[in-house]
Amino acid sequence: MILTEKGVAFPGRAWHLQDPVNSMLNYGYAILRSRVTSAIIRAGLETYAGFFHVDRSGRISFVLDVMEIFRPSIVDRPIISLITRGHKPGTEEKEDGSMFLDNKSIKLVREYINERLEAKEEFKGNDYHLRTIIQLQARDIATFFREGKKFKGYISRW
Repeated sequence: MILTEKGVAFPGRAWHLQDPVNSMLNYGYAILRSRVTSAIIRAGLETYAGFFHVDRSGRISFVLDVMEIFRPSIVDRPIISLITRGHKPGTEEKEDGSMFLDNKSIKLVREYINERLEAKEEFKGNDYHLRTIIQLQARDIATFFREGKKFKGYISRW
């Protein structure tokens, strides 16, 4: 277990853990997943046929593959920023004993993720919102499959 200097416990990354940091990451990844899914569908690609993530019935493996390009800059960076700025994520307990983020933490995560999606970064010689870069990458992947043109994944400045 890691204890940050701000006093927030982080046992390590695992999607099934219900500690506050993993819950914040999971919520951020859910927001990113919806953006990437939409971009892939609009680009005319199949969401289920993945390359890196194992194909399973009902699993959007290709969405998870494309998310890997953006996870560090769109989700991890804002969550780390929240914690290092002193936010101690609050949790509430459900009747079944499971934990979930309190409304304040949910709102902060959503705001920070949306700020990152609206942030501009350089891509292919121009400044674009990160939300636009997601769509451009989906189109580039579609062009790779349809026309065999070279694909270069986005790399954040972070």
